[in-house]
Amino acid sequence: MMVDNNLIWQSNWRPPSSTCWESVASFEVSQARELWIQVYWKRVYSISNTCTLGSNVSRADMSRAADESLQAADWVLSAVQ
Repeated sequence: MMVDNNLIWQSNWRPPSSTCWESVASFEVSQARELWIQVYWKRVYSISNTCTLGSNVSRADMSRAADESLQAADWVLSAVQ
């Protein structure tokens, strides 16, 4: 959790489960204010369906394979105001 671009609280990464979002944090602010809360989580996919490229592969095939491998793990940002 960041307030005024200062990190004031952070939890450890947890594997997906029914309780992975259960966390409590408390902090004090010096005045009544509107808060912008950002929540980051890591989305991970199985990489078992990777493709194998042959020797006569085109540039488009290489690009598509790279894009698919990048989708194996990505970051998600959710902002709540």
